[in-house]
Amino acid sequence: MADNYLEKKMEEHRRGTAARSVARRLTPVGERRGSVSFKIGELRILVDDASSETGRAIVRRLREAGCKVAFSADDERAGRSLAQSSGARFYPSSFGDSVCGDLVKIWGGVDMLITSGLTQVDSADVKRVIVVSESSEVAHAADYCINTVCTKHLTSGEIAHLCLLLCLSESACLDGVCLGRLI
Repeated sequence: MADNYLEKKMEEHRRGTAARSVARRLTPVGERRGSVSFKIGELRILVDDASSETGRAIVRRLREAGCKVAFSADDERAGRSLAQSSGARFYPSSFGDSVCGDLVKIWGGVDMLITSGLTQVDSADVKRVIVVSESSEVAHAADYCINTVCTKHLTSGEIAHLCLLLCLSESACLDGVCLGRLI
């Protein structure tokens, strides 16, 4: 019986059909070469306006990364559909400025606000802000950290990916305008 097994394996080897078991080489932190992964934690993020394709892409990308996401949108039907498909929390635009206060009650705070324009935000409610706009001007405020993503020449997916990268705590000092030029 052992002879048949060995003969069969030798025949497979000669034909080139023998299964090869090659150990994958890993980086020192256990990742496959050529890949990078980050632990983002469970961030509480509010996307100010997810009515556009870019806003919807940002909501989906953040939910895929495991973040708690709430968003507002003008179209209630589209907003509810996005909420159901992504698992994010939906607020109609008619809810107004009280979204942040409601999330503070429900989640205990908001770690990040992603907005299309710098809105009036109570600095006690939000720790960091990402402004997504076509303008390359970087917004500044004394009370909280603001990153800017310039949307010129970027797809919705690329913008969503930049927002996710800027949500990392290590990225607080980065400017999305510079990152957008690298893509």
